Amino acid sequence: MSFRGVTKTFGAVRAVAGADLSVARGETVALLGRSGAGKSTMIGLLLGVERPDMGTVRLFGGAPGRAVAEGRVGVMLQEGGPIRRATVREVLTIALAGGPELLVLDEPAAALEREARSSFWSSLRGYAGRGNAVLFSTRSLEEADRYADRIVVIDHGRIVADGTSERIKEAVGGHAVSFDLSDGLDEPTIARLPGVVSMSVRGRRVRLRSDDSDATVIALAARGAVHRLEVRPATLEDAFLALTTDPLPGRIRPLGPLDDPPGRG
Repeated sequence: MSFRGVTKTFGAVRAVAGADLSVARGETVALLGRSGAGKSTMIGLLLGVERPDMGTVRLFGGAPGRAVAEGRVGVMLQEGGPIRRATVREVLTIALAGGPELLVLDEPAAALEREARSSFWSSLRGYAGRGNAVLFSTRSLEEADRYADRIVVIDHGRIVADGTSERIKEAVGGHAVSFDLSDGLDEPTIARLPGVVSMSVRGRRVRLRSDDSDATVIALAARGAVHRLEVRPATLEDAFLALTTDPLPGRIRPLGPLDDPPGRG
């Protein structure tokens, strides 16, 4: 399957903005993004439910609708809210009916009990290992990190990263510095600390991404902001936040899509 320069708008909303994407046989690919990022629209375009305003979408070299009608695509969508809990056998029976060559799954873990998810993904790895492809959308960083060969990060309709989990973490780089916010230290001051390239605040917990963690920690210590201070290498969550959070003015620019992994068709 492939997207080439695909754009789709709904009124004033650009749901997909110039998407280029391909998935090869044997791959398991995650579309990772927040609610409203454009994941469902991309799936709709792939299945021929939606038509692009610009660009082309191809499935097995032809129009999406033809491949779906021929039974070459298995689909499990989560429409109208959460669906009832199901067994692994039920989900796979629905998705694999007719022996499709591509599985398209929308938030698949939502249909499974937590203890059944490992068995489900093990079955899908076997399916992909037989030369088929899996494309699934998710908001779960853990799910994408653990089960996808490639992760495609989508934000406001744009593909902002495409690669393995490790490749995405390496491309973002830096360290995560987190600490509890202390009195007298406000967010604008934190944003101007040396090394800080992005930040998020949840309650009184501050999380920074720094390209010079030593300088950042020294500056924090000078201001007495060391309560529950932690420094660690960037995780997929840190990378995701860096890719989908507005950059601090004058400090960083948004990252574009990563180089395509070799060997994709």
